[in-house]
Amino acid sequence: MVFVGERLTVKVAPVSLKKAIGEIKDLVVSFDPHHVQRTVHRLRMTSEMGPLRGIWANLHEWQVSSKLQGMVAPTHFSFFGLLNVMDTVGKLKLPPQKYADKYPGKGAGDRHTFKNPQNYGWYRGGLVLSDYGSQRAIDYLMANGEKFRRELERFGKWAEKKEIELLKRKEKKSAIIPE
Repeated sequence: MVFVGERLTVKVAPVSLKKAIGEIKDLVVSFDPHHVQRTVHRLRMTSEMGPLRGIWANLHEWQVSSKLQGMVAPTHFSFFGLLNVMDTVGKLKLPPQKYADKYPGKGAGDRHTFKNPQNYGWYRGGLVLSDYGSQRAIDYLMANGEKFRRELERFGKWAEKKEIELLKRKEKKSAIIPE
Protein backbone atom coordinates (compact mmCIF):
# COMPACT_ATOMS: atom_id res chain seq x y z
CA MET A 1 0.00 0.00 0.00
CA VAL A 2 1.35 3.43 -0.91
CA PHE A 3 0.25 6.81 0.48
CA VAL A 4 1.42 9.70 -1.69
CA GLY A 5 1.63 13.17 -0.22
CA GLU A 6 2.80 16.40 -1.77
CA ARG A 7 6.36 16.04 -0.43
CA LEU A 8 6.60 12.57 1.12
CA THR A 9 5.44 9.09 0.16
CA VAL A 10 4.85 6.28 2.65
CA LYS A 11 5.15 2.70 1.42
CA VAL A 12 3.68 -0.03 3.62
CA ALA A 13 4.87 -3.57 2.90
CA PRO A 14 2.03 -5.95 2.03
CA VAL A 15 2.50 -8.68 4.63
CA SER A 16 0.40 -11.66 5.54
CA LEU A 17 1.48 -12.13 9.15
CA LYS A 18 0.27 -15.72 9.28
CA LYS A 19 2.24 -16.69 6.14
CA ALA A 20 5.32 -14.77 7.26
CA ILE A 21 5.41 -16.44 10.69
CA GLY A 22 4.89 -19.84 9.02
CA GLU A 23 7.77 -19.20 6.62
CA ILE A 24 10.11 -18.11 9.42
CA LYS A 25 9.08 -21.14 11.51
CA ASP A 26 9.81 -23.48 8.57
CA LEU A 27 13.25 -21.90 8.10
CA VAL A 28 14.12 -22.27 11.80
CA VAL A 29 12.80 -25.83 12.08
CA SER A 30 14.56 -27.00 8.92
CA PHE A 31 17.90 -25.33 9.75
CA ASP A 32 20.79 -27.79 9.47
CA PRO A 33 24.21 -26.48 10.55
CA HIS A 34 25.84 -28.87 8.06
CA HIS A 35 23.88 -27.32 5.17
CA VAL A 36 24.08 -23.60 5.91
CA GLN A 37 24.32 -22.78 2.21
CA ARG A 38 20.93 -24.43 1.58
CA THR A 39 19.34 -22.39 4.40
CA VAL A 40 20.88 -19.17 3.05
CA HIS A 41 19.51 -20.03 -0.41
CA ARG A 42 16.02 -20.64 1.05
CA LEU A 43 16.21 -17.37 2.96
CA ARG A 44 17.13 -15.50 -0.22
CA MET A 45 14.29 -17.17 -2.15
CA THR A 46 11.92 -16.24 0.69
CA SER A 47 13.05 -12.64 0.46
CA GLU A 48 12.54 -12.50 -3.32
CA MET A 49 9.32 -14.47 -3.68
CA GLY A 50 7.81 -15.26 -0.30
CA PRO A 51 5.47 -13.46 2.05
CA LEU A 52 8.31 -11.29 3.38
CA ARG A 53 9.36 -9.86 0.01
CA GLY A 54 7.76 -6.45 0.60
CA ILE A 55 9.64 -6.06 3.87
CA TRP A 56 12.94 -7.10 2.27
CA ALA A 57 12.35 -4.76 -0.68
CA ASN A 58 11.68 -1.82 1.66
CA LEU A 59 14.80 -2.61 3.70
CA HIS A 60 16.88 -2.87 0.52
CA GLU A 61 15.63 0.51 -0.70
CA TRP A 62 16.48 2.14 2.62
CA GLN A 63 19.95 0.57 2.75
CA VAL A 64 21.05 1.58 -0.76
CA SER A 65 19.18 4.84 -1.29
CA SER A 66 22.15 7.04 -0.37
CA LYS A 67 24.56 4.98 -2.53
CA LEU A 68 22.35 5.39 -5.60
CA GLN A 69 21.76 9.14 -5.37
CA GLY A 70 20.53 10.68 -8.59
CA MET A 71 19.18 7.35 -9.85
CA VAL A 72 16.54 6.58 -7.20
CA ALA A 73 14.04 8.45 -5.06
CA PRO A 74 15.64 8.93 -1.63
CA THR A 75 14.30 6.79 1.22
CA HIS A 76 14.66 8.72 4.48
CA PHE A 77 13.35 6.24 7.02
CA SER A 78 12.36 2.60 7.35
CA PHE A 79 10.55 1.00 10.27
CA PHE A 80 12.04 -2.49 10.00
CA GLY A 81 10.94 -2.65 6.35
CA LEU A 82 7.28 -2.59 7.30
CA LEU A 83 7.00 1.09 6.43
CA ASN A 84 9.27 3.35 4.36
CA VAL A 85 9.20 7.14 4.10
CA MET A 86 10.61 8.57 0.88
CA ASP A 87 10.44 11.72 -1.19
CA THR A 88 7.47 11.96 -3.55
CA VAL A 89 8.30 11.90 -7.25
CA GLY A 90 6.28 13.46 -10.07
CA LYS A 91 4.65 10.79 -12.20
CA LEU A 92 5.75 10.13 -15.74
CA LYS A 93 2.96 11.07 -18.15
CA LEU A 94 3.94 8.86 -21.09
CA PRO A 95 1.51 6.12 -22.17
CA PRO A 96 2.92 3.11 -20.27
CA GLN A 97 3.10 0.33 -22.83
CA LYS A 98 3.72 2.47 -25.92
CA TYR A 99 7.26 3.34 -24.83
CA ALA A 100 8.19 0.28 -22.73
CA ASP A 101 11.08 -0.61 -25.04
CA LYS A 102 12.69 2.80 -24.44
CA TYR A 103 13.09 2.47 -20.66
CA PRO A 104 16.63 2.22 -19.23
CA GLY A 105 18.05 -0.92 -17.64
CA LYS A 106 17.98 -3.23 -20.64
CA GLY A 107 19.48 -6.58 -19.75
CA ALA A 108 18.96 -6.07 -16.03
CA GLY A 109 16.85 -9.23 -15.71
CA ASP A 110 14.24 -7.46 -13.60
CA ARG A 111 11.29 -6.52 -15.77
CA HIS A 112 9.17 -5.34 -12.82
CA THR A 113 11.63 -2.63 -11.84
CA PHE A 114 12.98 -1.41 -15.16
CA LYS A 115 10.08 -1.91 -17.59
CA ASN A 116 7.27 -0.66 -15.37
CA PRO A 117 6.53 3.03 -16.13
CA GLN A 118 4.98 3.51 -12.69
CA ASN A 119 8.44 2.91 -11.17
CA TYR A 120 9.85 6.09 -12.71
CA GLY A 121 9.20 9.67 -11.73
CA TRP A 122 10.53 13.21 -11.86
CA TYR A 123 12.64 14.32 -8.91
CA ARG A 124 14.53 17.61 -8.70
CA GLY A 125 14.59 18.07 -12.46
CA GLY A 126 15.66 14.55 -13.36
CA LEU A 127 14.17 11.11 -13.81
CA VAL A 128 14.60 8.52 -11.03
CA LEU A 129 13.38 5.06 -10.01
CA SER A 130 10.86 5.07 -7.18
CA ASP A 131 10.52 1.29 -6.72
CA TYR A 132 13.90 -0.45 -6.75
CA GLY A 133 13.96 -2.88 -3.80
CA SER A 134 14.43 -6.23 -5.55
CA GLN A 135 17.83 -7.84 -5.10
CA ARG A 136 18.25 -8.13 -8.89
CA ALA A 137 17.57 -4.42 -9.39
CA ILE A 138 20.00 -3.41 -6.66
CA ASP A 139 22.71 -5.78 -7.92
CA TYR A 140 22.31 -4.32 -11.41
CA LEU A 141 22.34 -0.70 -10.22
CA MET A 142 25.40 -1.23 -8.00
CA ALA A 143 27.33 -2.97 -10.81
CA ASN A 144 26.20 -0.71 -13.66
CA GLY A 145 25.53 2.58 -11.89
CA GLU A 146 27.23 4.95 -14.31
CA LYS A 147 25.82 3.19 -17.38
CA PHE A 148 22.31 3.27 -15.89
CA ARG A 149 22.75 6.92 -14.85
CA ARG A 150 23.60 7.86 -18.48
CA GLU A 151 20.64 5.82 -19.83
CA LEU A 152 18.34 7.43 -17.28
CA GLU A 153 19.54 10.92 -18.19
CA ARG A 154 19.15 10.23 -21.92
CA PHE A 155 15.69 8.71 -21.39
CA GLY A 156 14.70 11.62 -19.12
CA LYS A 157 15.53 14.18 -21.82
CA TRP A 158 13.63 12.14 -24.41
CA ALA A 159 10.65 11.64 -22.05
CA GLU A 160 10.50 15.34 -21.25
CA LYS A 161 10.25 16.19 -24.98
CA LYS A 162 7.56 13.53 -25.50
CA GLU A 163 5.53 14.78 -22.55
CA ILE A 164 5.66 18.33 -23.93
CA GLU A 165 4.53 17.05 -27.36
CA LEU A 166 1.63 15.13 -25.76
CA LEU A 167 0.60 18.20 -23.77
CA LYS A 168 0.65 20.38 -26.91
CA ARG A 169 -1.50 17.82 -28.78
CA LYS A 170 -4.04 17.78 -25.94
CA GLU A 171 -4.14 21.58 -25.87
CA LYS A 172 -4.59 21.66 -29.65
CA LYS A 173 -7.46 19.13 -29.48
CA SER A 174 -9.19 20.99 -26.69
CA ALA A 175 -8.87 24.27 -28.64
CA ILE A 176 -10.53 22.66 -31.70
CA ILE A 177 -13.48 21.17 -29.79
CA PRO A 178 -16.04 23.87 -28.94
CA GLU A 179 -17.50 23.85 -25.46
